[in-house]
Formats: sequence, structure tokens, C-alpha cells
Amino acid sequence: MSIERLALVTDGPIERQDGVQRYTATVGEWMADQGIDVHYFTSGPRSEPYEAHSGTVHTLARTVSMSGNGNEFGAAVFPRRAQRSMDLLREGGFDIAHVQLPDGPFVGARVRRALGRTATAVVGTYHLMPMGKSDEVLLRAVGRLSRHLDRKLDGLTATSGMVAEFASSVTGRACDVVPPPVQLGSVTKTTHTDPVITYTGRLAKRKGVESLLHGYAELANQWSDAPPLQLIGDGPERHRLERITGQLGLQSRVSFLGRLSDDEMVDHLRRSAMAVYPAIGGESFGLVLVEAMRSGVPVIAASNPGYASTLQGHESQLFPPSNPGAFAEAARRVLSLDNAERKELITKQHVTAEQFSLNQVGPALIESYEQAMVSLHAVVE
Repeated sequence: MSIERLALVTDGPIERQDGVQRYTATVGEWMADQGIDVHYFTSGPRSEPYEAHSGTVHTLARTVSMSGNGNEFGAAVFPRRAQRSMDLLREGGFDIAHVQLPDGPFVGARVRRALGRTATAVVGTYHLMPMGKSDEVLLRAVGRLSRHLDRKLDGLTATSGMVAEFASSVTGRACDVVPPPVQLGSVTKTTHTDPVITYTGRLAKRKGVESLLHGYAELANQWSDAPPLQLIGDGPERHRLERITGQLGLQSRVSFLGRLSDDEMVDHLRRSAMAVYPAIGGESFGLVLVEAMRSGVPVIAASNPGYASTLQGHESQLFPPSNPGAFAEAARRVLSLDNAERKELITKQHVTAEQFSLNQVGPALIESYEQAMVSLHAVVE
């Protein structure tokens, strides 16, 4: 079955750099490259449809910033009437609606209800793992409220094996694994480096950057030749982390570069001695790890379940979360590799990263869409 028109649905505004929105935009741009007419149904400040990420964006609700699961995110509230967009959903001949889960009542669930009696096959992708017990209770409560909609999905996928297990327990149905795609062009194999350690990502509590700063202070005290640390990204913790940097006496060795473009981020990664990802939990997958590995830089990461699943076969590059001493030890071990050892590590990372490239994941997504269409037509017949 051919797919000509695709609706990608996500509660948060597509412009945000959160993992779910980055996933949605990456999928949309790749699908558009395959000749598919892509539309995004999301939240945001603009009331009229507009063009972005190789598709048309329709906002069904306004957005406010909220906190949960150790992170700050854009939540869809105050639904818009958006009559033209809703009519387009019902009558626009979409082959697939791909909804990011868990969803809220004003975008994701609204779209699913609107498509309930149409010829559009609906695929859900579950993204989240709870960071703690309270987050798990909340996610399960949301799941109970939407289970009647989950039962009507024509296909259900998750971004990793452990997320699939959690999603199945929440939705009460089987869940396939299709990992998130990464689009960074060709894999880099350069060994040229600048003497710098790089972190890329949001400056949010669950990302573990405070622990990283304390670990870096230990590394600098132990090793006078330790490279400087640069933090690429922004978020609610930035000002507090800048104060901690000053309290640790690291102002001359730690740089806050803020949010950069994807091309600028990749350029910094490619020239780094090492990339580090210290998230303490709540990670469903290590997308940032794959981006760094494809950039040709050695990676170390905290062994939270999401990162550990991404770095299977790279256990020596993991360290316990919230353990500054363990970070310092792992960092010094990787930074001390000779050229041959470093090249071998980078080559091994390339092999791991390739399984998450769009060349691999894109066709798997298309297959999940086609299976959903077959499932829907079987029920109709």
C-alpha cells in the first residue's frame, strides 16, 4: 500500500528541541523527502497554518511550559477551535496519522477522536519512561484515561525495548520497537580533536549536569591536563549551574555556549576530545548519544536504562548516574587512549550508530505504517 499523505501529531510545539519534537520533525522531513505530503498537528502560539520542517503545521491548542518527569516541557492547553484544521483531518484523505504518546486531551487525543470513523490508519509511538515512582503513577493514570483510545490504534510502537514493555503495561496491548531516527549526514571518521569535553542537551535537572560539574572538578583536581568542559544547550537550570560553576572555581574551565544550530553542534562534537551525557534518569533512549557517535567523537554516559540500552556492547563507556568520582574515572580512561585505541573505539561506535540512521529506521517506520493500513482495512472489511 502506498502512503501519500501523513499527519504527524505531537502535543508540544514542533519548534521545541525536546526529544519528542525532534523525533517528529526528523520523521516528517524524511517522509517529505520520500514524496509524502506531510502535515503536523501540534500546539503553539500561531493560529494559522504555516510551513516548517518540509510540511504544513496546524496548531490545535496554545502551549504553556510545565515540569514533570524531571524535565520542563511544552504542554498543550487552551484548545483552539481550529475548524479548518479539524475538517482537514476528517476529510483530507490522510493515509496515516502518527500520534506521539502519551498524549493530552487537546491535541493527540483530540486528533484520535476525530479520526475514529475515518479511513485513516492511526499509529501511536510511545516515548516516555518514568523517572520515579510518582511519575510512574501519573503516567499509568493518564494511560487508564486513554485506554479506550489506545484499543482503537491500528498500530503501536515504542522507541526502545524497555519503553515497549512499559507501554504494553499501560495500554494493555502488544508494542513493536522502532528506534528513533538520527539524521546527521554521513558518519564522520575524523581523529582531529580540540582539547575539550562536550555536553549537548537541555540544562534540566534530570540531565545530571550538576553532578557532571562536580565530577569535572574532581577530574581537574586529579589531572592538571584535563581538557576544558563546554556545555551546549539551554534550559531552566542554566543560571543555577552557572552559580555552581563559580562556587567550584571552574569559571575559567567551563563554558556555557547556549543553544546552537544542529550544524554548529555537530561541528563542536566533531572537534571534541570526548562527549559526555550524565542524565540521572527518565531517558527512554539515547538519541544524543547516537548523534555524538555519528559525529566521530568518543562518548561516555551515565548508565540509566535508556542510555545503557543504546550503548549495549559499550559497557566500559558507562558510569553510574550521580556519581562524580565514577565520571572522573571514566573520563580519564577514555581521554588517555592512544590514537590506535581511540580509532578502534570510534569505529565500534559507528557500527552501533548506523542501526539508528534514517536509512535503517525510515523503512521500518514505513513498514509499520503499511501494517497499520492493512489492519484498518481488515477491520473495515
